[in-house]
Amino acid sequence: MLILRADTFPRKAHHSAGFTLIELLLVLAVMGLLAGLGSPIYSKLKAGADYRNSVRQVMAGLVLARQQAAESGREVRYSCDLDKRVCGLEGAATNRIPEDVTLRATVAGAELKEGGTASIRFYPDGGSTGGFFELARAGGGGARLRVDWLFGRLTQEPLG
Repeated sequence: MLILRADTFPRKAHHSAGFTLIELLLVLAVMGLLAGLGSPIYSKLKAGADYRNSVRQVMAGLVLARQQAAESGREVRYSCDLDKRVCGLEGAATNRIPEDVTLRATVAGAELKEGGTASIRFYPDGGSTGGFFELARAGGGGARLRVDWLFGRLTQEPLG
């Protein structure tokens, strides 16, 4: 008598040949959704990074102007051309302010030129002509970089 057991027969391997059409369409739909959401998020992140970078550049330029005046024993001027949207030390490389950042200045009358250039002059004794530069975000908020006229101290405060 012959007894056949089920575990003695070789089993057929059941392999999947690939993905179904529905699975592929679902993956493509998810990827399309993520790509559509990524563009607005990226532009918001870029605008925020541009704003922070502009504030850092202007503040660093003001600090450098103050240091150079104290070290060299001569006046040093930091200027922003409000029309061309560039700031920097006179005679040195300038930093471009992006279009989505609003740039305003309040300086002494003698430091405002016809072409829309506002300057703050630093003196060797530590004083300055005083004033401030305001950099505002397109969506609201911003920073005021204030220069004290008596001691030339630099402070950063939020715009209200």
